[in-house]
Amino acid sequence: MEYQEFINLWLEALGQARFPSLHLLRPSETIDTRSMDHTYKNYLWWPETPETKTFHVTAEISWVWDSLLSARFATTEEDMLMQIYGDFGIHEDTEPPWLRIDMALHATISLDKRFPLPLLENWQRWARKVSLELEPFLPSGNDSEDGDQDTLGWHGNPEAVITFDAQDQTFLQAVILRSWQGINLPRQWDDPDKADPDLDEQLYQFATNIKQALGIWQNSLVHLLEGHEP
Repeated sequence: MEYQEFINLWLEALGQARFPSLHLLRPSETIDTRSMDHTYKNYLWWPETPETKTFHVTAEISWVWDSLLSARFATTEEDMLMQIYGDFGIHEDTEPPWLRIDMALHATISLDKRFPLPLLENWQRWARKVSLELEPFLPSGNDSEDGDQDTLGWHGNPEAVITFDAQDQTFLQAVILRSWQGINLPRQWDDPDKADPDLDEQLYQFATNIKQALGIWQNSLVHLLEGHEP
């Protein structure tokens, strides 16, 4: 699987998940000229509602496709093993490669608005509530029935970004929730009897979870706004 092929499959998955803002996608791609790693980043914008128009809600998606992945997918698994082990390599086996995709939910307040920092008790109550509601849609590294970890992933807790004005007053500028998930990539085999599952279902499920998480994330902001007049 080539790098561009993965991007195409990712964009197809977003389309199948029926994101409402795909026309606003503006991905950025950079190549490290030393390591030849490809870094990809884009933002999925979520339409505002009258109740949460104080915030600009997005999901930041990024990954690093390193040079080792590019080298591995430039040939088949059999050829790679033979280059490493010689003729005996054909009898060896490999582990499927995987790609870490980082996802951060953002809710940013416009710079021309002032939003007082929530009281600690209110913040803790909101953070617990939104974390519980998002739990089914964020990667966490699930354990399979035999005790092995079958999904690589992690998510953190909501974070607050604060600013200070000239009078040393504290204001909330943004809230962020970070996570990442490992996506298993299918190996390239000469042997037709060896085949890994396609990426389509993995990427579609991941895109669908992001869509669900964005909706919950935005709706939760109503509770963060309670009692405040920005």
